[in-house]
Amino acid sequence: MTVRFCFGLSSTILLATSTCLAGVINFDDINTGAFGSDSLAHISDGYQGLNWSNFGAIFALSHAPISGYAAGLISSPNEAFNEIGAPASFSSVTPFTFASGYFTGAWNEELNITIQGYNGATLLDSTTIVVSSTAPTLETFNWTGLTEVTLSSFGGTPNPAYATYGSGTEFALDNLTLSPEPATPLLLGLALGGLTLLRRNWFRR
Repeated sequence: MTVRFCFGLSSTILLATSTCLAGVINFDDINTGAFGSDSLAHISDGYQGLNWSNFGAIFALSHAPISGYAAGLISSPNEAFNEIGAPASFSSVTPFTFASGYFTGAWNEELNITIQGYNGATLLDSTTIVVSSTAPTLETFNWTGLTEVTLSSFGGTPNPAYATYGSGTEFALDNLTLSPEPATPLLLGLALGGLTLLRRNWFRR
């Protein structure tokens, strides 16, 4: 089950905007062509109210049944991965809390993943985790006030059980947990002001 938190702002001064962040993003609602030849899909901007860079979704049990993708699956059928093992990120114009996620090395044992949390251009949090290729690792962050999270994977040792099927520094990510930040007093004031103006205009009709 995916839980979404949605909030918006509307006034006669500012353009109406809205953002939806899912409490738990399990990527299972992405069409990966589950029984097709690839079972892959690129994650596009706007999915779950976020902008995504270099993230794909994979139906692991179809595309790579002997891999860390299959070993790291938390909720079926899909999980996310960093395409071609390159750095990836997700971001939002509205600050959010990065709570946790399940990480697995797709091909490499003891894969390193450097994870950094930003607000705008300011680095707020940073850590490097080491993950298994045979079981998912739940990493808890509870980083607040972020507008972007970047993830870069490197190192580790190829798992010999997967050598026939693939290689690289990709990681699998499942059940990513985020939550929106509380609205600031300024935003609340603008929202209330906008609602007041809308009510006045409505009753003047």
